[in-house]
Amino acid sequence: MEMPELKAAAEVHGGLHLEAAVAAAAEGRQLSEEEVRAHFVTSENPRTVAMAHAYYQPIPLQVGPFEVRGYTEFETVVGAVLEGERGLWSVVALVDPADGDRLIGAITVPTPPQLAMRALDEEADAGAVRAINLEAPIQMGETLVVYDPGDDLFASERLMGTSRGFVAEYEGSPVAFIATVSQPVRVGDETMAVDYIHRQRVAPAAQRMGVRGATQWAALVSSPAGTKSWMALMHRDNDAIIRLFPPALFLPVEPERISIGTAAHRGDALGRRATAADAGRLVELLNGTHAGEQLFVPYTAASLEERLSRAPDLYSWESFFVSDRAAIGVWSGAYEVRRQTGEATSAGTRALVLDYGFEAGAEDEFVALLRSACAELADGGDTEVTLMSSVGGAAYEELMALSERVDGYKLISGGALAELEPGPVYIDQLYF
Repeated sequence: MEMPELKAAAEVHGGLHLEAAVAAAAEGRQLSEEEVRAHFVTSENPRTVAMAHAYYQPIPLQVGPFEVRGYTEFETVVGAVLEGERGLWSVVALVDPADGDRLIGAITVPTPPQLAMRALDEEADAGAVRAINLEAPIQMGETLVVYDPGDDLFASERLMGTSRGFVAEYEGSPVAFIATVSQPVRVGDETMAVDYIHRQRVAPAAQRMGVRGATQWAALVSSPAGTKSWMALMHRDNDAIIRLFPPALFLPVEPERISIGTAAHRGDALGRRATAADAGRLVELLNGTHAGEQLFVPYTAASLEERLSRAPDLYSWESFFVSDRAAIGVWSGAYEVRRQTGEATSAGTRALVLDYGFEAGAEDEFVALLRSACAELADGGDTEVTLMSSVGGAAYEELMALSERVDGYKLISGGALAELEPGPVYIDQLYF
C-alpha cells in the first residue's frame, strides 16, 4: 500500500477540519467547544466533545515538535503526514459519510519508512502469519494466551464475510499482520457500519519499530464507503496496550467472554438440531433475547440465512441446538487455546456460541440446552465453550454460575458509538 500524493488541506475532503485540529495540537491549544462541533461530528452527549479532544491533543506527546508535510485522501479517510524529531507520523481521520466533510474520529500512528504495507495473501502468507501468531501471545494480566486455529488459519475471516487483512514487511519478510471487517451495529435506533479492527499481532523481533501503528494505518485507510466509526476490543488486564490510548476513547461498557468447561457441565440430551425451516423461530428467539442490549442488530430471516451461508462447513442451520423455548448456535472446534501463567501451561479446544436466545422466563431451559450441547461438544473434543455477555445481559447470572473463566474487555471507539451508556452491550462473537 502506497501513500497517496500529498496535497494541500483544501484539496481533500475533510482536510480543512483536520488542518484546524492539527494546528491546535501544534500550538498546544485546546479547541473551544464551538470549534470542536464545527470540525468533528458530535452530539448533545458531552462524551463526544471529550473524545474529540482526545483525537488531536496527544499528537505532540507522540510526535514531538513537527511540521505538516501535506494531506492525503482515501475513500473514507483524510490524513495528515507529519515530520518531527521522531520521524514520520500520520494522523488519519474518518470523514463523516453523511456530509463527506466533518471528522468522526482520528488516530495518530508512526509511518516507519523501512516498512512496506500490503494486502494479506491468505495462501502465500499463511505460514508467516501462523508463526507470528504463535510467537506473539496476548497478555491477559499475568497470563499469556495464544489462539491457534490450526491449518485453517483464516476460518474466522470466512465467517465474517467482509474481512480485510494486511501484512507489514521488513526487508521483504512479514513481521506483523492485522485484519478489519465492516460490521453492522445498532446505536439507539440507528443501524450503522463500523469497522472492527482485530487480529493485530507483531513479531517480537519487530517490536519498538512502529509496526503496530503502521498496521493500524493500513486497516483504517481501507475503510469502505459508509463507515461510521471504528472499534476495537482489548483485554481489561492488557495494560501494555490500554496505556497507549487516551482514557476518553474507552466507552463505559465492559463486555465479557464467559468460558464454560464442557465436561464439567455436560447434561442430559435435549432438543434437536435446526433446519432452514426454523428460520422464523430462530429470529424470534434471538431478537427477543438481545433487544435490550446495545449494539445488537435484530435479525431478519434473510440476514440470518446470509450469515449461515458464508461458510456452511463451519456454521450453518445444523449448528443450532433447539428446544421448545431456546436455541443455541455453536461453531465447534473453532481453535486451540494455549495459556501460560509463569511456568504453568494448559491447552484446550474452544467452541464458540455465536448466537443464542430463549423465551422470556425460559432461562432454566436455556441452561439445560447449553448443558446438552456441552455433552455433544465434549464428546467431539471441545474442552470449553464460550459466550459473550455483560452485566445485565440475557441470562448473565445463570451463565456466570457455570463459568470456569471470565475475561472482561474494554471497548475503544468514537463517533456515534460515544452514545453508548453503561449497561448491557452485545458483542457478536463471530467477529471476535
